Amino acid sequence: MRNDQLELSDQEIVERWLSVYTGGDKFRLYLNGDLHAEAASELERSVIPVLRDRLHSLSWFMSCLNLQ
Repeated sequence: MRNDQLELSDQEIVERWLSVYTGGDKFRLYLNGDLHAEAASELERSVIPVLRDRLHSLSWFMSCLNLQ
């Protein structure tokens, strides 16, 4: 993992994800601070690390382009 990946906050990761890909309401609720604490913790623990990796993966981006 690159250093700049580690420096981005969870909120910045979600913001960047939503700027490139369509996201669900859960992400928007998270950014607004309206997501229930337990759901936010689950998002931070299991989903955001995956988004972090995918945002920095050229192969992931290319596969998304190929699907369109």
